[in-house]
Amino acid sequence: MIRVVLDTNVMVSALLQPLVQLCVSGDVYAEYEEVVRRPRLARDEEVITSTLQMVREKSFWVKPTETIKACSDPDDDIFIECATRRTCGRNTNAPAPSGILDRGTRARTR
Repeated sequence: MIRVVLDTNVMVSALLQPLVQLCVSGDVYAEYEEVVRRPRLARDEEVITSTLQMVREKSFWVKPTETIKACSDPDDDIFIECATRRTCGRNTNAPAPSGILDRGTRARTR
């Protein structure tokens, strides 16, 4: 079971329009693929292949329009780049979780 916490704006948006679409960029997809193939996750190749195929086919593919250097882990910047309003569309510009961004950068990403 995966447990998640949703920002209030995301939850209300899901109630008003009960469809969620994953936004991915080439960099985000490449990270998904690299991570799900890690041996320590011990997933069957068929499960990996079908999951990645679903992501490729069902996702809203975007090409980030700006480079963002805001995360405490620079590898996470690709997710903020993918989620910006200009890249993924309106209603996607929710604040990043506090653990992802360095202090003082949160306001610059809005």
